Formats: sequence, structure tokens, C-alpha cells
Amino acid sequence: LKEVPKIICSAIAAGILTVDAPIAARRIVVHYIKATVKQAVEKIDRVRHIAGTELKNLLTHPVHSAAVETLLASVEVPADEIAALRRIVDSKVVDWASPQETFPLFVGQLIHTSVFGPSVMEGVPISVGGLSLHVLRSAQEALFAAFADNKESLTKLLVEVAAKYAHSERAVVPLCSTIERLVSHKLFADAYLGDVADMLAVEARHFATDINRLLSFIPLIATLCQSPAPEARRAAWHQALVLIASRYPKVRSRMATELYTAILMVHSGADASQLDLPSAMTILSTTQWDNTDVTIVKGARDGLYAPLGLKAEEAGAAQGALAMSAEDALRSNRTIRMGTYKSLVHEAGY
Repeated sequence: LKEVPKIICSAIAAGILTVDAPIAARRIVVHYIKATVKQAVEKIDRVRHIAGTELKNLLTHPVHSAAVETLLASVEVPADEIAALRRIVDSKVVDWASPQETFPLFVGQLIHTSVFGPSVMEGVPISVGGLSLHVLRSAQEALFAAFADNKESLTKLLVEVAAKYAHSERAVVPLCSTIERLVSHKLFADAYLGDVADMLAVEARHFATDINRLLSFIPLIATLCQSPAPEARRAAWHQALVLIASRYPKVRSRMATELYTAILMVHSGADASQLDLPSAMTILSTTQWDNTDVTIVKGARDGLYAPLGLKAEEAGAAQGALAMSAEDALRSNRTIRMGTYKSLVHEAGY
């Protein structure tokens, strides 16, 4: 981040980087600013400080700032988006590392833009889904305010970002956490809940042997299980019944508890006349889901399909990847890291 502005300004001064240069060369400026904007809304204070400082150095350079803006315009960056960047660097921000100052500024000015909005959306969920409360609160407040203004288009953008980072070990957990919070606060457009359910099914298959990530999917699955959108709710119920028969006892137990709560909410707040939700709740509350007996767990799980109005065969593909079975356990013993106590604990799911 620190060296690129110097290189850009040197190229401008040498007459190498001009509006007559190849478009690929001119786009370097855009790519750099997009990367800097993404880093300016990430979770690490020092990274945000460097990103904000270097962006300001480039766009307020005493000699070359006008040339930089001309280059941006030459690669079809809209004038209003260049003006938004100018408002950020001209602001009276004292500390670019401060989440209270930077998140409202970058998210508020850029998340709705066509060129730089995707970069903001790629960075903010990492902060919203992080563990640092001082960062999380500011990032969440800024993101919620933006979604309140334009829920439909920002939901679409977030789903596109989630698809871009499919199977990303770093991004999948904060993305799920961010989406869960937006759905819970009714800021996520219902039209895209089915896409989220599909994403969860794909990610759960990919991370079938990663207990920590499976556990991180459960809050979002449980929230979708209460969804007002019938198709998304059914898809989430299917996914819940897959995880409820996972090879990991902790995953099974956690999913059963969350599913019980979700069904309770549906039972009290939605039209469930075609379902037998009391029977489903009885099975969930009377079964020991962390039982090591495969037959008991799978039998109880199979007993949930009819009360929830689901067909077991519809979940066959997902079950094949995640459901606990003796064959799964044997194969897992051969392929997952073995030979240490830590590996044994990981495999057992405790």
C-alpha cells in the first residue's frame, strides 16, 4: 500500500502514465484505489490507518492529484464517484485507524457506488464478523445504515461477494455472521434468502470435516429456519436436518437446540396449519443428539421430515456429504489428521 502511490506519481511525472497510455496501465490506478478502499474497512486498525493515509496522499498530492482524477475519468469512473473519493480525503478525519471515524465515512460515501461499492462490501463483513467489539460495532452500524437506505441493491451485492469468496476459509465465517445479523434485523431482502440457503448447502458440503466452520453456519441456518419466505425456510430446514446428523456430536447438539428454538418461533408466529410442529419439537427435545449410537441419531432425524412437511429424498445429496454413518467415520479416520490427541478431539467433535 505504501509504495504504489509513489510509483504512480513517478509514472505520471515521467509522462509514462497519461490518458494516452494503454487502458490496462491506466486501470492500475483504479485497481489500487479499490484495494485500498477494501483495506480501509477491514478489521485491523493499523491496516486501516495505512490505507486511509496512502489514499489521501495519492488523491491530495500537491502536483499529481489532478492527473490522478483525470486518469480515473479516462477509464470511465463516474464523476460522482470521484467526487465521493474527494469528500473522503478532504474530510477532517484525525485518525484513519479509528473505526468510529472511518467506517461511517467509507461505507456511507462509497458502498452505493458502482466502481468502489464492491470493494467496500468485500471488506466490511470481515469487520462485522470479527471479534474486536470496538471495530464490530462501528462497522455494523455503518453497514446497517447503508442497508436501511437501499436494501435490495446492497443485498444483491452482498450475495455476489459471498459467491466470489465461496470456500474462502477467511471470508466464509464473517460473511455468514454478517448475513445472519442483517436477516435478524430485517435488513436483508427476502428475495435473496433462497440464494443464501443454497450458499450454505454448498459451503457445508465443502467444509464437511471442519467442525468450527460447521458450527459457525448454525446461527444463520437457524435464522433462515424462521424465515417468512417459505422456500428459503424449507431449504434451511433441510440443511438443519443434514447437520443434525453430522458426524460431530457438538454440531448435532447445537443444531438441534437452535432448530427447536426456530420451530418454536414459527409455531407461534406463522401459519403452520399443514405441519405437525409439536411432534417435531417433541423429537428434538427428547432425543440425545450427541449420542454415539448412529442408529438412534439417524432414526430421530428421519422422524423429523414428515412433521416438517419435508421429503427425505430431497436432501439426499447433502446428506451424502455430511450425514454421520459408520462408513463416514471409517473414511474420516483414514483421511483426517491423525496421530495426536488434538486430532482425536477434533474428530470426535468435542
